[in-house]
Amino acid sequence: MASYQIARSGTKTGPFEEAEVRAKLADGSIVGSDLCWTQGMEAWLPVNQVFEIEAEATASGAMEVPAATAATTAATTPGPQAGGIDPKSLKQPPTHMASAILATLLCCLPLGIVAIVYASKLTALYQAGHYHGALEASSKAKFWSNMSVLVVLLIILAVGLYETFVGPISVE
Repeated sequence: MASYQIARSGTKTGPFEEAEVRAKLADGSIVGSDLCWTQGMEAWLPVNQVFEIEAEATASGAMEVPAATAATTAATTPGPQAGGIDPKSLKQPPTHMASAILATLLCCLPLGIVAIVYASKLTALYQAGHYHGALEASSKAKFWSNMSVLVVLLIILAVGLYETFVGPISVE
C-alpha cells in the first residue's frame, strides 16, 4: 500500500496511508489544494487531483501520473520544481557568506550570526533541489548582513549626534 506525504506552505507531514489521507480530508485537516506526493510520482500534485486520478486508475487497472504544471508544483522535495524545470540546471544563488562573516566580526554579532546561518543553508538547499528555498536563503543572508551594518551605522550616528548636541560622553 502506498504512503503519501502532504505539504502545505512548504511544510511536509506524513507519511500517511490512503485511508488516513481520506480521513484527514473528511475532517478538514487536509484540504484538496494541499500538495501530495508518493513514491513513483514525478512531482507534487494537489491532493484532490491525486485521489481523483487514483479513483479512475482503480477502474481502468493502471495509474498514469500527469506532468506537473507550474501552478501546482511546490518548492519541496522530491521531484522537479517550477513546472518540471530541473533546479540543478539553474545557477546557484550567491551565498553572501563573506559579507555575513564581515558583518559578524565588524558590526553586529547577533544579526551577523543570523546572516551566517542563512548563508550556510543555501548550498545544502540548492544541492537538494530546493532552488526557491536557496533563493530565499540568499535573500535573507543578504538582508541580515545589511541589517547588521545598518545597526552599527545608526549607533555611530546616534553617538555622533549626542556628542554634537549634548557634549562628549565621559567615562569616569
